[in-house]
Amino acid sequence: MNAVELEADIARALGASVNGDRTAFARFVGLTQGMVTDVALAITAYPASSEDIAQETFLETWQRLPRLHAESSVLPWLRQVARNKSIDLLRRRAQGAVQVEVARLEEVV
Repeated sequence: MNAVELEADIARALGASVNGDRTAFARFVGLTQGMVTDVALAITAYPASSEDIAQETFLETWQRLPRLHAESSVLPWLRQVARNKSIDLLRRRAQGAVQVEVARLEEVV
């Protein structure tokens, strides 16, 4: 499948998804899951985390479907959601590491 066919397939699946077609949304996920997971993996470097982020991204996509009007801009939006969720995960991990370190220092003092 070439890029033009892929984009057309994604647009059709998204269009049907907006109308509540769950099978079409599953097709949309199948067509875009690799891209979303790759974005998350590039940022987090954790395969398991990238899969979790992809699930969260698609859950948010499903919830926002009624508000997604510009089908042509959905892929950049999807990548941005995955990026934001990945960065949020790294921030939470960093904050958790700092809290653990503070707790260790408090034990010493």
